[in-house]
Amino acid sequence: MNINNRWFQLVAALIAMIMIAILQYAWTLFVQPLQAGTGWKLSDIQFAFTLFILFQTWVQPLDGWLIDRLGPRGFISVAGVLCGLGWAGMGYATSLPMLYALYCVAGMGAAFVYSGSIGSALKWFKDRRGLASRIMAPGFGGGTALFIPVIQSIIGSSGYRSAFVATGLVQGLVILIVAQFLRHPPKESQTAPSQTGARVVGRRSFTTLEMLRSPQFYLMYVMFVLMATGGLLVTANAGPMARSWGLSATALTLAATLSPLANGTSRVLWGWA
Repeated sequence: MNINNRWFQLVAALIAMIMIAILQYAWTLFVQPLQAGTGWKLSDIQFAFTLFILFQTWVQPLDGWLIDRLGPRGFISVAGVLCGLGWAGMGYATSLPMLYALYCVAGMGAAFVYSGSIGSALKWFKDRRGLASRIMAPGFGGGTALFIPVIQSIIGSSGYRSAFVATGLVQGLVILIVAQFLRHPPKESQTAPSQTGARVVGRRSFTTLEMLRSPQFYLMYVMFVLMATGGLLVTANAGPMARSWGLSATALTLAATLSPLANGTSRVLWGWA
């Protein structure tokens, strides 16, 4: 097994991405059980998802900078601990502040894994960034589909607390194991031309200040926010919506499974396009 093979590195990073998918896309399965088990208001419970998204996104500029200097192994090892403890810990949450704090911890872990995995994959595939990114993105967009039926089954048989703990420990452990194999490519391979004759793109790297002075950055940022807002609203509220419409748990499970599958598939197709 050659851990310095770039396809090995891509698959390892992809596994880490798949593991963090449930933090975002499986949340809706826990909302109603949380409300029934604690008596907390729905709006108060859903505020935890708001905090998760904030911590999952706004720490990424910092951790993107850090991973370039620290490397992916130690960085994503810490991320695995944060994801596992944060998500599993929510099974023991007895107050809203405790729920919020633990979901924020999981959000920071997800941010570390996301930016670390994408960054590592793109470094290994300097000559084929489009290919690498369209393989990586579905891991986060569609990875949840593998776990939704299992999570719903655990919730139905053992309760939401057991589901939090079981899935949190599994995902944290898998990320921690995968992180031990992750490496940045040697310096020479980061700048070497493609041996396959593929056209090398993006030869010039922009500094942070240059990026912030570019109008294209703000256009893409606004487009991303507009796209994500609607999708995340549905992602977080699919469970309560299904209940208000009188749909069964089976229907919710099917919808929650098909949604990330469609998400992941579309990322592949648009990445190819």
